Order: sequence, then structure tokens, then C-alpha cells
Amino acid sequence: MKIIKKIPAVKTFDLPAGIYQATLAQCKPMTKQTKKGPQEWVRLLYEVQVPGMADQIPCAGRNFLLDLNPGSDLRNFFEGWLGADFFSAKSNQDLDFDTLVGRQGDISLSHYLGGNNEKPFVNIDNVFPLNSQRLTVVRPGSVTISHFKADGCEKPIVVGGKD
Repeated sequence: MKIIKKIPAVKTFDLPAGIYQATLAQCKPMTKQTKKGPQEWVRLLYEVQVPGMADQIPCAGRNFLLDLNPGSDLRNFFEGWLGADFFSAKSNQDLDFDTLVGRQGDISLSHYLGGNNEKPFVNIDNVFPLNSQRLTVVRPGSVTISHFKADGCEKPIVVGGKD
């Protein structure tokens, strides 16, 4: 009798830069010790749909100080993804982060290579509403990232490449 068992896919954080569809998979609370005492942080972990990586589970994460006040990094990040109306509608109410798990968006990833690292650090720049971004190859070595504004107009940004 044959024994056949599927080998599960493994998570990887080694992702190419670009814009992809992603789903918030986890919100993990953390406490960081500072000179002023403990601070509450949250790690947002996204599962990213990267073409050609079906044999792995592409993931990207970003940590934030748990602060939803106007102007905070976390609030600004969420407003770009969920919209400012999200906070207006929930003003002075508790936000259960678990209700955000499973929500999709277009994630913008960039690379940072510094120090003695052999591989680049993958940074989540932003998450936008689903299908509001488009990645188009223009010529080898360059891409055009198109952001669709609220009025429906396309604002292209060309990155890299040679003329």
C-alpha cells in the first residue's frame, strides 16, 4: 500500500517588491519595554497573493504602536486602507481588531537593504482598498504603479528602468 501525504506550504517573508492583493491574516498584540515603561503594540500579518509563489505562503508583517489617535501611524495606515469614514462611523467606540481579519486590500511592498543583511527587508508601505491599485510592466526594469483616485482618474507613477 502506498503512503501519500501532501507536504504543507511554508510561510515565507521573502517577497518581491510591488503591489499585490493581500488578506489580513492575524493581529497580534505585543508589549515593548521602553525607557518610559511598557508600550502596547500590534503586529499586522498579511497573506499576500504573489504570482509564481503557489508552493509557499507569502506573508508580510508590520508593527505599530497601538494608538488610534488622529495622526498616529496606525490610524494613518488604516485610513489609507479602510477610509477616513471608517473612523467617523466608529468614533468613541471600541475597535475589535479581530473584525479586520479576513479583510482584503492591495498591499504595496518595497525593499530596504542595509547593514550586513544579505537579503532585503520587505517593508509594507501601505495597504489600499481592494482593486484600487494596478501593477503594469512598462519596460524591462521598470514598472508603472497606478493609483486610482476617488474621482476615478488614474495617477501613474513610473519607478526604475532605463530610458
